[in-house]
Amino acid sequence: MSNSFDHVILKLSRFLERDNFKGYDPYDGLNSKFLRFLTFNRKWLRIAVIQFMKRFPINLRHLFGIAKGRNPKAMGLLASAYIELYKQTKDENYLKKVREILEWLMQNRSQGYLGSAWGYNFDWQSAIFYIPKGGPTVVNTAFIANAFLDAYEITKEKNYLDIARSSCDFIMKDLQRTSLQSLAEGKGHPDRIINSSYGTGRAERESTDSITKKNIPSPLMGEGKGEGEMTNSSYCFSYTPIDKSCVHNANLLAAELLARVYSITNEENLLRSVEQSVKFTMSYQNPDGSWYYGLATRQKYIDSFHTGFVLVSLYNLINYIDATDDGRFRPHTLSLQGRQILLKGYEYYKKTFFEDDGLPRYYHNNVYPIDLHCSAQGIITFLRFKDYDKNAVDIAKKIANWAIDNMWDDKKGYFYFQKMKLFTNKIQYLRWPNAWMFLALARLANMP
Repeated sequence: MSNSFDHVILKLSRFLERDNFKGYDPYDGLNSKFLRFLTFNRKWLRIAVIQFMKRFPINLRHLFGIAKGRNPKAMGLLASAYIELYKQTKDENYLKKVREILEWLMQNRSQGYLGSAWGYNFDWQSAIFYIPKGGPTVVNTAFIANAFLDAYEITKEKNYLDIARSSCDFIMKDLQRTSLQSLAEGKGHPDRIINSSYGTGRAERESTDSITKKNIPSPLMGEGKGEGEMTNSSYCFSYTPIDKSCVHNANLLAAELLARVYSITNEENLLRSVEQSVKFTMSYQNPDGSWYYGLATRQKYIDSFHTGFVLVSLYNLINYIDATDDGRFRPHTLSLQGRQILLKGYEYYKKTFFEDDGLPRYYHNNVYPIDLHCSAQGIITFLRFKDYDKNAVDIAKKIANWAIDNMWDDKKGYFYFQKMKLFTNKIQYLRWPNAWMFLALARLANMP
């Protein structure tokens, strides 16, 4: 490991392992039976409880009976981080931790679906849909399945690949799809859900609301399509099995996982889904290179770490699609426009979301809250683009050093959650931001 960050990585690992990977989460407010009772099963009261517990700078969880728990998404991030450290050090203790975490994840999959999937260890209410504890999301599933693929790459144990391939079945068979054609014809609207509970299977719905697609060239050249053409057959994967929301980072995380598995198994049906879902998100890139979080009315904002998700997923899946069995590349599978869109998005991200000293900006038009999830994703994103940008690694190190100088508690060995204009929220959360920073620093530690 790099001498610059090994001290922080080792201390942070002790914090994460202290309670056997159990911890609090900013969004775990509904794990309180008392607070959940006070919501009377009303959407906005649930949101109020979650946001109060997230934003209040004093940790009241012990008063409301909220216990520390294992978060599946955090476990996936930690597994990927330990794999990074194992690759650098060849310390078998890291690989042992990976195996223990992945075994726990195999035993704690969401039940009742056609593929392996994972949710959160708490109920979660967004402005669009309600996800009960354990209800799977494509975001959690993608990060966790990628951890299994990381393990497969170093161990060649087929059961890890089988789990990730099973998650592709979740994406392909359990998630909803919203096509550009249905949006253009007013037959679907991303503000609405299909039903309020999980496990009821795929469903169709209709709406008189209409969203007109933007006339932006297709990034991928599909079979029989010329460069620059957009077809209404492209679609967006849903966030969960119960909604038809169109969230760009979730859609591309699904596509990235399909592309990564395709690069191993060469299943053409996976590749076709990648092409169609990528076309959808590419068609919604804004003229300045940005993407809104999603298509729904309440999702028309541009933030740092979700933009980073989009860019990293797009970068990765392009390389997975282009790679051949002998390690060569066949770039004809992607149009030049696709790479131009990727780099345009990267340049927007680079100039918008970080100050010269490494301070992260949460939104495109506002620094606050200063959130280390933005810092962690910034490190990961710039490292991914190091072959495009000779300054990318230096920017990643600058972001890490700012986080350590301003948001790191060296005595207790963890990173603070958020910094507001008037106060800093120092609650010790495990997943957000500490599991993210652990993964980011593990990847950064091996850079020259």
